[in-house]
Amino acid sequence: MEQRIHIGRRNDYSIDFDLQEMFIPLKRGEEASFEMSILNHGPPTHVHLSITGEIKNRVILLRDNPYVKKEEKIPVVVRLPKDGKPRYRGEIFVSTGYGSQKSSFPIEIGSVKKKSTKKRKVKGMPHWLTLLSVSLFLLGFIFFTLFITFTYFHENPYWGCLASSIAIVFMLLYLIGR
Repeated sequence: MEQRIHIGRRNDYSIDFDLQEMFIPLKRGEEASFEMSILNHGPPTHVHLSITGEIKNRVILLRDNPYVKKEEKIPVVVRLPKDGKPRYRGEIFVSTGYGSQKSSFPIEIGSVKKKSTKKRKVKGMPHWLTLLSVSLFLLGFIFFTLFITFTYFHENPYWGCLASSIAIVFMLLYLIGR
């Protein structure tokens, strides 16, 4: 896991992050580390890093005021105490240009939230009601087609029978596909 911070990419002393927020999965009593790469696209400058929020005493920056010519890698150590909450939130602030530009990204450490195993109910028409309504529509279409065929085309009922057969095939395909 690595956060890349870009200094001066858009304009002098601008600050951009590759990750807009970070989550570091840890169990109570565990420790982890990662690197923050500071990439300078402009003139060499000092970059100041600070931590706020609940993570202040749980995240340690091994260098908090590096002088960055092109690229510097800052090691970060994260510790989650054995006793305490399972999750902590805070922000890492980055400032450049002697404090003229300041930006931050949220960081959360702790255990992964368990996903709910409950199935969500999808609102809408029940499956059986959908099948019933489609079946009734197709049956009505078939009877209507047969009625028109034998009423108006009694000499040549070919077209009505063809339309009825097509409707039956579509109804069967729909019911099989469900």
